[in-house]
Amino acid sequence: MAKKSHLTEDNNQLSALNIIRQHLAPLLRSFGLYILVTMPIFVVSIYMVTINKRLLPNHLSAIPLINLTCLIAMLSTILLSEKLSDLFGRKKTCSIAATTILLLAYPCFTNLVNGSLSELMAWKILLATATGLFLGPNSTLMAEILPAAGKYAVMSIAYNTSSAIFGGTAPIVCVWLVQYFGGLEGVAYYMIAAAAVALMCLIGYKDQSFEKLL
Repeated sequence: MAKKSHLTEDNNQLSALNIIRQHLAPLLRSFGLYILVTMPIFVVSIYMVTINKRLLPNHLSAIPLINLTCLIAMLSTILLSEKLSDLFGRKKTCSIAATTILLLAYPCFTNLVNGSLSELMAWKILLATATGLFLGPNSTLMAEILPAAGKYAVMSIAYNTSSAIFGGTAPIVCVWLVQYFGGLEGVAYYMIAAAAVALMCLIGYKDQSFEKLL
């Protein structure tokens, strides 16, 4: 009975509501940072394929190559940014990446409309590269932000809710924003808002990149 009671007490402490209640501040911070992880991936890899088909009706055969190139650029930058974060710090690397997305989003989406095939590909690669720069050190950054007690539970809640709310719905939201604003600048505003939230979440975070673990 004592063992069963102990297990019940542990399960209660690990329940989702208790985790949210005990670690609300780091949960919200990680949730805000995850928005700039989940949403841009869906925009760059899924929604922008739809944009390509609409803007390049005479170059449909080139669209898979454009998308593959962007994904390769994003993956390559993820690997590079991990190394850069070790050299310059994770907070600085993520801050530069978020600022780049914030500044790049509007000219990227507004120039897609009247741009040529090469210009469209260049803008997509730039946006994918900036996204990859933020993705690289993000997982380690989360591990440092979150408390030791309930770390993975908080990380799981933050990632899954952010992915469901802002990631999975990104293509639908982007379609609505284009209709509402009458152009692709609506998608740019969405990316800018996500980058601004990420930058605010980095405020007050003490970078531990150069601290000894033991």
